[in-house]
Amino acid sequence: MISSRYPGDRSGYPPLLDRRPSLPARIVAVADCFDALTSKRQYRKPEERRQALNVIQAAAGRGYDPRVVRVFVRTLGLFPIGSLVRLTTGETGVVVRNHDRLLARPVVRLILDAAGDPAELRELDLSEEGPAGGFRWSVGRIVGPAEVDVDLLALLSAGQLEGPDEEDQGPGLVHEPAHGEPVPAGYVDGGPG
Repeated sequence: MISSRYPGDRSGYPPLLDRRPSLPARIVAVADCFDALTSKRQYRKPEERRQALNVIQAAAGRGYDPRVVRVFVRTLGLFPIGSLVRLTTGETGVVVRNHDRLLARPVVRLILDAAGDPAELRELDLSEEGPAGGFRWSVGRIVGPAEVDVDLLALLSAGQLEGPDEEDQGPGLVHEPAHGEPVPAGYVDGGPG
């Protein structure tokens, strides 16, 4: 639950001299800043997602409610599932899971080795520490599919992005049925909400 105790610095337009911004206003402020930073403008290129989130995190506690920022960053993730990333080792992989606390340390399924050739399909947990301390692998940067000549849809349809243990994990994400629609298998009614 996001607390409503954050007073903010009450700057901006219009100035809030005698009251704090509402929770919806604080959420919109963070989302609007992220959108502005990651959108192309006539006067600048869009920021990469990770850089935009860093800018917002740096302003937490001053311009933005730190709890809203924390929830926003955790929800969005630094590396969304399905992102292609190049590791500092030169290997390329697809983000398959995000770490609960270490947002810069997702689980990556390798698809290309450092030479750019198809890699042995295996997962690397970037939160894993090496024998000498420190992390064994790190994300160097996000890459686009065209940059590394990878067809993610073809890999997905061929089952190469699914791990061996993912078949028996239940129905996955199940939508809420519309009025009159049959209830999908695996749907659990969360009650009124």
